[in-house]
Amino acid sequence: MPKIEITRTELVWPGKYDDDGNLVPPRRVNLPFQVIERVNETRATREERE
Repeated sequence: MPKIEITRTELVWPGKYDDDGNLVPPRRVNLPFQVIERVNETRATREERE
């Protein structure tokens, strides 16, 4: 592995750089999010109704 010149503090972990010292883009994972609650009413509408 080539020597990487450090010019600033950074987090480094195995797999962050390839064998040539180039930054490897992170893997992106699509997570299945679920909508629990959706509120379409504003405070002004709610107070006007009451």
